[in-house]
Amino acid sequence: MNGTKKDRGSTNTFTGATSLLDIPANELFGYAIKDSLPKQFLPSFVHESSHFWCLATELGNALALLELRAHRKIIFEKASLNEVYRDTAVIDALQLFFVPIYEGMALFHEFDVLPGNSRVISKPSLWAARIFQSLVVDKNVNKAKSKKGPDYLDGILESLMFAYRNSDTALSRKINVLMQPLQDDPHFYLSGYLTVKAIWRLASQKTELFWDKELFISYLHSWLFYDRVLIEFICDEDIPPEVLISHISRRLQRRLAVLVNEDLTEEVRSFEDIADGGSGSGRPIFSNIRLSEADADIGYQAFMRLMRQTLEGVGDRESKKNILFGDLATLEHRSKFMRLAIEPVFIEVNENKRVNIYKDKSLDSLYMSGPAPKGAIVGVTRGWVAVYFSSEDMKIYTLACRKGRAMLWMPPSGEVLNDQNEEWPVILTKFIGIEEARQKTSQAIRKSLLASKDCEYKSLLARVKQHTSEVFSNLSLQTILEPSDVSRVSHLIQRRGFYDLLHKDGDLLSCLAQLSVLPISGRDNLKRLEDNYEEPLFTDSKIEKLKEISSMYNFPFVVENSKYLYYLV
Repeated sequence: MNGTKKDRGSTNTFTGATSLLDIPANELFGYAIKDSLPKQFLPSFVHESSHFWCLATELGNALALLELRAHRKIIFEKASLNEVYRDTAVIDALQLFFVPIYEGMALFHEFDVLPGNSRVISKPSLWAARIFQSLVVDKNVNKAKSKKGPDYLDGILESLMFAYRNSDTALSRKINVLMQPLQDDPHFYLSGYLTVKAIWRLASQKTELFWDKELFISYLHSWLFYDRVLIEFICDEDIPPEVLISHISRRLQRRLAVLVNEDLTEEVRSFEDIADGGSGSGRPIFSNIRLSEADADIGYQAFMRLMRQTLEGVGDRESKKNILFGDLATLEHRSKFMRLAIEPVFIEVNENKRVNIYKDKSLDSLYMSGPAPKGAIVGVTRGWVAVYFSSEDMKIYTLACRKGRAMLWMPPSGEVLNDQNEEWPVILTKFIGIEEARQKTSQAIRKSLLASKDCEYKSLLARVKQHTSEVFSNLSLQTILEPSDVSRVSHLIQRRGFYDLLHKDGDLLSCLAQLSVLPISGRDNLKRLEDNYEEPLFTDSKIEKLKEISSMYNFPFVVENSKYLYYLV
């Protein structure tokens, strides 16, 4: 989930802290006041919000609690490495195994998801429609759709994503994904993306409701990240990491096999009825994702035991209180607040009881000012300015704080506030103040485990990485190709993905990327695609060449029938 910061952004799997592109917080002020984001943020926001959505779940929170428990053991109990080996190994092994899922879902959101007939809108799509709607001119939205209902958001989202996918940015990002190696990529972009697309294709053949990709991605999210059987496994300290890894692998593959091989129409209809009133997918009713009441209850009890154990003492008045409150702040942060930008600043409290926020220590570049909180000490200190998107009320907030204290914050109204009774600035300030220390603790634990000769942490992760690569390479191709063709195609796309498969023809790769980045239903697709581009990269000769290579390797880049056309890449 960590990409090149300038073009991909990143999401921390422990804290949920996101970074979108490389734009400083002060450049977002004008947009934050308008409660919107600039156009260049759209692909990064859609991608990283998909990661945030997956992490802000029962499964994601269970892994965060294991990390917090390991920290507590090291900091308070002075535990040995062996005492934190199990939790750390489980966290890292499961995260490794789920990276292709995380990335595949994010890329599917970015390149494929569009509203369909279902009332369900996935949370990343809902958020994007909410904060990028200022980019859409009303005439581009179907006038028959009510501006007060979810259909209007569908229209906003459709307009946004079609405009993005018709851009050079989308084309460049899609080409980059298609050129990734199948196995030797730590982010598993290509294998993860092909796997999620293959799951969607096969699942939609059994459950026709999944032709609606918003409904499919929402259901997949609940199917995987609210699997309480898996949660019960990772909370069970009696299961050693080496055994747990095989449990995780078998469980995930079995769940995916059910999804693609069985008709889930009844469950999906019920899921659609209860999914946040049709405006997004929250916690499911477990029968809708094929979990028995008994299994769901066992997993929930295991999760709550871990929660109580990890957060024990948060409310007491002992000296540990501030550190323990940091645990709670971390959980709140990763579940409710998506960070858009953060940067260090200098904070001045002057004798006139005013707070001034400066970009650098020269104190010349003022970009935020307001009344000082009660009792604020006069002087200049270092601090931070952060811009956050609240996943609960879907608004953008700006916060200026120094370690231990929120100084000023600004809601979308643009009014600068310092009400010390407000809860969210306290939580975010606490998290920001401990974030670096938390990261250093996590890094130190892993550095020591890698160097230790008394545990198998290093060799275990190497085996999990190899196993993950093999599993998702197979899933990404075996669902598309005949068994006899898998090895040959896998070898061809091993180094530079589809660039090598297309005989190192960059123009042909660009043609395939442009054809696939705007999936169109119906048999008039090519004419409609041509209408979307001023200078289409696809020509009759290139399309014929793609068909020829497709036939040569028995790799169907595109599938078409009387009703649908869709690309498998």
